[in-house]
Formats: sequence, structure tokens, C-alpha cells
Amino acid sequence: MDGTERRIKVHVMQGRGFVWSADGWYSVTMDHDSYDIKVQNIHYDAYVLREKYGIVGAMVGGLAAFKQQNAVRGLPLQLSPEEVTYLLKDVGVIELYSTDRHADSMRQGASMVPGDSNPGNDSISDESSSDSQEEEGEGWQYALARGTEFTIPSEVHVDDEALLEHVEWTYPSTDIDRQKYAIFRDLKRKKYCITAGSKFGADYLLYPGDPTQFHAQFCVRVAPIDVPLVPSSLAAACRGSFQARKHLLFASLDDEGEVLYTTFGQIGGFGTS
Repeated sequence: MDGTERRIKVHVMQGRGFVWSADGWYSVTMDHDSYDIKVQNIHYDAYVLREKYGIVGAMVGGLAAFKQQNAVRGLPLQLSPEEVTYLLKDVGVIELYSTDRHADSMRQGASMVPGDSNPGNDSISDESSSDSQEEEGEGWQYALARGTEFTIPSEVHVDDEALLEHVEWTYPSTDIDRQKYAIFRDLKRKKYCITAGSKFGADYLLYPGDPTQFHAQFCVRVAPIDVPLVPSSLAAACRGSFQARKHLLFASLDDEGEVLYTTFGQIGGFGTS
């Protein structure tokens, strides 16, 4: 990490990291002869993570007034536990904050929807009053049913430091998590761009560059080295990868901490069509 760069703030909610900031930051240089100030290299957090560190993440927010909400996503940028750990421990470019208390307070505030002040409703039975209280326990459901407003929790304002708490990041904490992170880190050191592979039945997808410019080359599955491969499961995994025109890569961690890879490909390749 360059000493002139600021750390990117990542908000942790329910064990996941989110980059909310849409604000840019920039570097400034000054000509000591003319005293002219020059602004250079305007950056944005999600852009920096993607372009400089190869961290893609997943945009999970909606875009206001955009009709195809499932086609294009916006902030926040959600980071996987492996991505958060890599940026925190290997690169050192982020700092973690917790906003769980803020989200809880928002949910509590949203659930306290004011009741109907019409004095003609005094005859409501105790049973309906009880049902109303149950509805109020879920703020968005109450608002949807009654046609009232509901405020969606978003980023804590940067000036509200009382609601920002530094987080002690504990991932990876299990054996399988440690294996997955060791493999993730090794692949990052090999300069691959990594995204989630769940849509192809894998742990990761590997790209030779930015996913907007390249197709994924490998479907990666984390395979504990002491667990034997079942032929039928291997055949199913190969079929799923080959139909997507991708090689299947099994990644394992041996007892000495070395990452081992086994690649499966289609005989004759995938052709040019």
C-alpha cells in the first residue's frame, strides 16, 4: 500500500463486508517553482479495489429510477470473507467498522410506526390490537401492508462516530475456511481475478483479467486433500464446467501448507465456436 493512500472503509454487517462510499479521493501535487497545485488520480473506492487490487466483489444495491433492477446493480459493493481478509491482512488497504448497532436502531425505529390517530378506531378489539403489534415487529411488512413509508438502513454518516466501531476480523476460523483462504490467496498471487462460482456449482471462477473483458477459464472447487473423490460427483462436476466451456480445477491444501491443483479438461478442447 502506498503511504499517500487512505484506507478504504469497509462496513461489516452479519459477517460480510460492504463498501458504501461513493465519494472520490485524489492526490495533489504542487510545483515548487510556480506554486501551482495539480489534482491527479481521482479514485473511487470500488474502482480502486477492482482496478488496482483485482477485487471484484458483487454490487448488491439498486439503482434509483432504473427499470431493469436485476440487470444492473449499484452500491454497496459486497465483499466475500476471503476478499475482506486478503485486503485486510495481505494488502492492508482497508479498515473495518461495524454498523450492526446502527442497523438495529434503524429496524427498531422503523417498527415503531405510529398507529391510526382516528378516534373512531377506539372500538378495535384486543385481538386485532395484538395482531397489529405483531405486524409492527417487522417494519417493512407493516409499511407494505399499510401503505406507509419505511426507511431502508444505509451507510452511517461519517460524522456519527458514536455508531462506528472497529471490528476484530476473525475469518478464517475453521479448517475449511483456512483451506479456502489459503487457496484464494495463492490464486491472487498468481494474478487471477476471482469471483464467486456458485452459479456454476463451484467455489470460485477464475478470470485472466477483469470479468468485463474476459470469460472465466476455470471453475474452482476446494477439495480437502484427505477426502476421496467420488467418480459420479467428479463426472457431474466436469459436465457442469465443460458445458460452460470452462476447465474444472480442484484445489487442495496439503499438510505442509502447499496448495495443489488438479485440472480436468475436455478432450480436444472446447473448439472455436
